[in-house]
Amino acid sequence: MAVAGYPDAWAKAGRKLTKAVSRSDRDRFGGLVLDLIGRARFGQPAWSPRHQRLLDIGVGTATALAKEAPPDPELLAAAVALPWYDGALLSARAALIDLARPIGWAEAMVLAMAPAGARSMALAQSAYLRQLAALPPLLRAVVILERDQAAAGPPMGPSQPFDDNALALLAPGIPRKLLPPGGRPPGPTLAPPPPPVGTPIEAVDLVRKQVNEPFGSYQMTVDGDPGFAVDALELVYRVRWDVPPEEIRPVGRPTVNPGDTEAVRYDAPGWIVDRVTRDVYPFDLAGPTVESFVGARRVYPLPPGWLLEGRRPIPDGLATLVPAPAQAALAPAIQEATARYAALLATETWPDFLMAWQVGTETVRLLLAGGFTDPELLTRALSARPEPDETDGSGAARRASRLADAPAPERALAVANAQARATIETHLFGVLPQARRDELVALTPLAP
Repeated sequence: MAVAGYPDAWAKAGRKLTKAVSRSDRDRFGGLVLDLIGRARFGQPAWSPRHQRLLDIGVGTATALAKEAPPDPELLAAAVALPWYDGALLSARAALIDLARPIGWAEAMVLAMAPAGARSMALAQSAYLRQLAALPPLLRAVVILERDQAAAGPPMGPSQPFDDNALALLAPGIPRKLLPPGGRPPGPTLAPPPPPVGTPIEAVDLVRKQVNEPFGSYQMTVDGDPGFAVDALELVYRVRWDVPPEEIRPVGRPTVNPGDTEAVRYDAPGWIVDRVTRDVYPFDLAGPTVESFVGARRVYPLPPGWLLEGRRPIPDGLATLVPAPAQAALAPAIQEATARYAALLATETWPDFLMAWQVGTETVRLLLAGGFTDPELLTRALSARPEPDETDGSGAARRASRLADAPAPERALAVANAQARATIETHLFGVLPQARRDELVALTPLAP
């Protein structure tokens, strides 16, 4: 007999699971589940066997988790909802981030566990394992359990249980009873990820190798060799010829493929260079597809302050990243940043602010370790954002030369910031970018 819709399906499938939550939390738990599933199903057709299968996977995952984990309603709701946002089950996380409303803890957990946008399969697996390895043990357990649940029934997509190599990376800290019994056949050893595109110079070198690729229906060119303008946008570089748009002209006649109704011409021809994969894509930089491309590949880290009991509001978690000795001195800056973060949580770009804050707080930690405690210096450290022409290539050496005779606190700030960015980018890419290595070589002699 067909189920009327997901509220009825959840009421039936989740009846036993709901009893794992305290009576006072049951209504909130059910509301979180229905909201997360409803957002994934927005605009989709009526309830189908595929939808029921996703629900069964999620309920099975949360039920297994509840046997060993505290009855946290947000954690369990995220476990139920994960299959609806997991690309390996042919779902998509985009539905969770396209509504202009502040993010809550249940959504944050799902985003942290769901894979980022599609890349090559081998690279996606390697990058996804790095993404999961940074999560708390119980969230890693959710993903392991979900993949096992998905493999126990009809195939749902490319999802596969984690092999022994992956489990060895993900298992630390997970309760033993939440791990698969016995052993798994070891999979092929994952190749190390390629070095990220670390500088605008590298991005331009990659573009030059593909500069003759067409843009839409047209091959485009410019006179002479005017060079390129490059700017960084999260995990990509945006590259264009450094000339006015009217100086970019087509070469020859357009190529129209079967099925095309007209020739496609780009208003602002340029390239997107994926810093993770090193792939180069011809793009119309004037269109909204650039933001869509970046958004699909954005990494959504778990916000700071994740606790199983006494969980604080997400904006307040920023303060947990600031070393305790600097809390009082940085109180005004923390308050200002928290207010801004709260506003950004209603947008898709909050991970970018969090990444910058992580760099700032790591810079503060390094300065404190070096004995620098001046509140003004620490406040500047929280917002230090050197431009690429000061950090990449020859720019780092020029900056080091300029700072050679600067006071010790100024030199310490530059070195600490470089070390902090190297640490955070290594976590992001899984390998230290060569640009950060070169910058450290140039600046480390300045350390007081």
